[in-house]
Amino acid sequence: PDGGETISRYTFSDITPASLRWDDAYSTDGGETWTHNWIMEFTRTGAKPTLAADGGPEHTFHAGGRCAAP
Repeated sequence: PDGGETISRYTFSDITPASLRWDDAYSTDGGETWTHNWIMEFTRTGAKPTLAADGGPEHTFHAGGRCAAP
């Protein structure tokens, strides 16, 4: 807010084969205190999915340009 430096961090914790916690926080005082932007908690709900082959329409990221896929 005052134009000073803001430090951002991601923290991954409570990691198990079926879950994890991911939080994003920022500091405007050199890391003395942190304010959380958001916290996400992930839980695996089923078996590991079968992934699509490379090059299919599911892969829509192209470095340096826009993708024509929906």
